[in-house]
Amino acid sequence: MAERYSISNRKADNNQKGHLPPKQDKDKLYSSSSLSTGNVILIAVIALVVTNVVTVLITTVIYRSQINHLNQEISDLKYQLEQYKKTYGELGKNSTRNKATAPETGITVPSSTQQAIQNALNAYLASGGNDQTALQAALSGSLNQSVIFAAAGSSATQQTLAQAIASLNYLKGANGAWNWNLSPDQLNQYRSGPYAQYFGDNAIIGQTTNGYVASFTVDSTGKVTQIFVSSNTSEPAAPTGGTE
Repeated sequence: MAERYSISNRKADNNQKGHLPPKQDKDKLYSSSSLSTGNVILIAVIALVVTNVVTVLITTVIYRSQINHLNQEISDLKYQLEQYKKTYGELGKNSTRNKATAPETGITVPSSTQQAIQNALNAYLASGGNDQTALQAALSGSLNQSVIFAAAGSSATQQTLAQAIASLNYLKGANGAWNWNLSPDQLNQYRSGPYAQYFGDNAIIGQTTNGYVASFTVDSTGKVTQIFVSSNTSEPAAPTGGTE
């Protein structure tokens, strides 16, 4: 009986050496699976990094190409500006080319024309701008049959004598009194402003108490050929420093 027990025990020992317990098999399987998952994650991370690097490189190349293109356009514009300066001179507020100047015609305004204009406008202002018929009668002998009429902020138009007088209804809002003897400083502001062409040495210029401005340009025959009006003094005047 003792020998049988010994053989039985040896068989049991052999069985234990040749086969792992079920728990040990599972641990080995889990370890192998974890290693495989780790490799997959590592590969995915590397692939993502490579993709990002390639994307950055491609984007950088595109941006550099665009920057080079813009730099070329800037260079072309600078060249064109230099050519413009060579042709037309420097740009700027003090450039003679950009500064409006009043014409110097040497024409002497007849005193009769000057007096007729001033009297007509004074009477029209005194009537509150309501006596258009009297204005037309007073001015018809002093205006040319075709007159250029310009109001500040609007385009100049060629008008008949009757149309030009009717357009003087623009001055209906004027009040106070006309000043026909403006100071040199006031005249210089108008003669160097954006409407300087209407304030030449052959113009009859007046300004009302509330800031309306009117200028009547006279030609060599003593007739008014241009009329300019403004409802305030700031529009026809040059900005501060503009007369330097």
